[in-house]
Amino acid sequence: MTTLLEKTRMLNRILQKSGTEPVSFKEICSLLSDLLKCNIYIVGKKGNILGYDFSEGFECDIVQKNVIKDMKFPERYNDILLKIEETQANTSNHGSCVFVEDTECTKKDKYSTVVPINGNRERLGTMVVARYNEKFSDDDLVLAEYA
Repeated sequence: MTTLLEKTRMLNRILQKSGTEPVSFKEICSLLSDLLKCNIYIVGKKGNILGYDFSEGFECDIVQKNVIKDMKFPERYNDILLKIEETQANTSNHGSCVFVEDTECTKKDKYSTVVPINGNRERLGTMVVARYNEKFSDDDLVLAEYA
């Protein structure tokens, strides 16, 4: 099992590259998805998806058709995310789809964590991590917030 320190070092290698190159949201999402065994989205302030990755076996047709196809979160959902000012961990969808109103979620026991992305005292975007059947641990949350 990889320790938190080892996981942090893996993430740090990617983040340190961004000092000389643009940040690779795809690379960050891919690594975090592997480390946390979750789906991950990095979303800009206007709801545009800047990076994402799905953990094996966690794909959803509704997400593919309504989110990934347009590379944008629905405005209603993005507005909810922007109101969250600090990390909100392990929220349940209570069986409802967050992307399409009045639709039942096809996955059961889904847990989401929302991490606001701020820079220079301004909200720049949001990172959303989600997985099924297992809540995020404190170590998982440390990694997500560090990213």
